[in-house]
Amino acid sequence: MTTEIICQQCDTSFAYPDAEHDFRQLRGLARPLLCPECRKRERNRRNGDLVNLYKSTDSFDPFLLGENSQVGGGHRAMRDARTMHNATCAACGAATKVPFVPRGDRPVYCKDCFNARNGR
Repeated sequence: MTTEIICQQCDTSFAYPDAEHDFRQLRGLARPLLCPECRKRERNRRNGDLVNLYKSTDSFDPFLLGENSQVGGGHRAMRDARTMHNATCAACGAATKVPFVPRGDRPVYCKDCFNARNGR
């Protein structure tokens, strides 16, 4: 069953299906006061303020998460700087490199054997 609700912002009626009611009730959310279009407009307005805030800051650009940005570049540099250690795959015997020191008490697998064992 679907209930009709009147939007408090634009006074249009919109459907409030039982599935959405159950979803909101399960998560402790209130019944919507705005129609989907007005909710979308409100989200865009709120997000627009945040985007403008970040755009006005010279040190951080959330839209350029590549090599030259502080966020993306920093993570990539940390990943590339990781020390790799030589090991032998316990399944196929191939030489491989791993980002941890093999202790010898647990098997070490190459990327292909590791993925095959985990169903990837």
